Amino acid sequence: MELKKEYEAYKANFDRLFAEHPNEFVLIKEDKIIDTFKSYDDALKIGLEKLGNIPFLIKKIDKEEDMHFFFHGVAA
Repeated sequence: MELKKEYEAYKANFDRLFAEHPNEFVLIKEDKIIDTFKSYDDALKIGLEKLGNIPFLIKKIDKEEDMHFFFHGVAA
């Protein structure tokens, strides 16, 4: 599964992240938390600037688990 390490890092650090940054967005690459942000757009901008156009995780720090699936380049 793509981004498995990133999601595991999110789950392992969830309690601290939620206590310190509820409803913000966390940027994670592999098992490293890069930073937290007030908006998704800010997290995406910094992720692209620091990491480049590679897979990384941006996740809202929330007790509700939202799942969104995006497909790129899939022919209909």
